Amino acid sequence: RDYRKPFPRNSIAPTGNPESSEDGVTWRRIKIQGRFRNLLGQLLFLAANEAWKHQEGPVNFSIPVDLRSRIPGTRSTGNLSIAIYVEVRQDSTPESLTQDIRSQLEEKHDCLIDKGDYLITHLPLKLLVNRGRSMIKKVNSSGRYGTSGAFSHMGQVPLDVFSGGAFTATTFWGIPPGFETIPFFLGSACAEDSIEIILTMPAALASNGRLEQVLNNISTGLRKS
Repeated sequence: RDYRKPFPRNSIAPTGNPESSEDGVTWRRIKIQGRFRNLLGQLLFLAANEAWKHQEGPVNFSIPVDLRSRIPGTRSTGNLSIAIYVEVRQDSTPESLTQDIRSQLEEKHDCLIDKGDYLITHLPLKLLVNRGRSMIKKVNSSGRYGTSGAFSHMGQVPLDVFSGGAFTATTFWGIPPGFETIPFFLGSACAEDSIEIILTMPAALASNGRLEQVLNNISTGLRKS
């Protein structure tokens, strides 16, 4: 059986290092008019360059993949996803990152798990909670993470199914989950002539306007098709 080999836990954050030990997460949303080609590849590329503005270091992003397509007809309200991981190098381009994603999906990397993942179901919840708290303290101290962030692109959402009566839906978006051990979680969704970008971030990294600055830099850096 094949297993995924995790990256070393030394990825840098797109915001720079934590500036406090403040608990919790926060988020912001921005809407951009227009259509954008190769959107996910552009977002990965721009976020990586935000990280390198602060320091040199490895940049690796995770992308959750919906596994329902692997077994056609599967219906579930569960989170049936496993992430693939993309390494961004200094010579990467939006196009090369998109090709990397396509290759990983063709090779079914989204079906791989870490060697110890199956053990989680056998561990006491209290132990997992304590482990999580320990990890939060560690990343706030070191500024190094398992990944530089996560991306969830929901694609083109058919708005007509949400419209009816006197109500007409004009856009769609969701708030990415907040994890204090992940420095950056960006969600995106496309409407007919616009995109929604929502960024969730630990409060320790979002301080002094850094969340707004990163979100603005990424949105203004996008190139339309």
